[in-house]
Amino acid sequence: MEVHAHLIILGLHQDARLRNLVVNVYSKCRCFGYARKLLDESPEPDLISWSALISGYSQNGLGQEAISAFREMHSLGVKCNEFAFPSVFKACTLTNDFRLGKQVHGTVVVTGFENDEFVLNSMVVLYARDSFGEAVELFQDMIVSQTQPNEFTLSTMINACTGLEDGRQGRKIHGYLIKLGYDLDLFSANALVDMYAKVGTLKDSVSVFNGIAKADIVSWNAVIAGCVLLESHDCALELFREMNKESGVSPNTFTLSSALKACAGVETDLHDVEEREKAKLLYHHSEKLAVAFGLIATPPGAPIRVKKNLRICLDCHTAIKLVSKIASREIIVRDINRFHHFRDGLCSCGDYW
Repeated sequence: MEVHAHLIILGLHQDARLRNLVVNVYSKCRCFGYARKLLDESPEPDLISWSALISGYSQNGLGQEAISAFREMHSLGVKCNEFAFPSVFKACTLTNDFRLGKQVHGTVVVTGFENDEFVLNSMVVLYARDSFGEAVELFQDMIVSQTQPNEFTLSTMINACTGLEDGRQGRKIHGYLIKLGYDLDLFSANALVDMYAKVGTLKDSVSVFNGIAKADIVSWNAVIAGCVLLESHDCALELFREMNKESGVSPNTFTLSSALKACAGVETDLHDVEEREKAKLLYHHSEKLAVAFGLIATPPGAPIRVKKNLRICLDCHTAIKLVSKIASREIIVRDINRFHHFRDGLCSCGDYW
């Protein structure tokens, strides 16, 4: 604003190059009111000013405002270029305006920008949100034209393959990630962990997860949920324990939900075991199942009460502490020795019983 004031004082505010620079700065700083005012005061705002405004809106998640600015620019006869189109496609993605996106795609073809790297990447991302099949076709055309995809486009395509349950195409895209050096990108790695699990190749999912240098909550949730999905409940619980002990990442409600499903899945895993042996195996950890049922069957925030006639084990004690913290529930477990009153991740026994 101070620079803008100096331009006005010096009579330079009508200089198109300087005006465009100030509009760009205002847009990047989210000062859209000032950017728009400067644009409106310009005798003939050009493509650079409009592109800066549309880009600013899109980059800050204001898709509808970006589309409105694009429509206004178009009505004034100002034509888009390879720098403006990606911001328009991003705005269409933000607002799920796929109809407009396809219209703009037509304009891209007419104006000859269909092979531009940045334009193509933004189109693939848009189509991946609307139609997985069209996104894959567009991506294949992109590769044929030797246009290089970026890491965001590749991770988006992995998600498209997940939606299509197309593990073969997903594996090809994994190859592109490695070839282009994007395989260490956390966003892409997380998408791969999820994709491989959902197409039924848990070994590949866990392998990608193990290759992540610093897994985040999304990484852990994807691999644990993948294990549960493919009924590898022991693996899910082992990863859950590892997460709590060594990762430094705190589980959230989704993690907890997956862990509880894994606990409940133990019973299904034992369907071929004799009934007496099954009861024996489940007996010692039944409080986990009871708490899981309590979370599902009782209103949010209501206390959960469990009673068992054996001493609670360390594993169950740790799990229930975690549940009480993440689910914000008061949980009372009566075992053979005492009452355990769990609240906010702590137990009344002080972890000594």
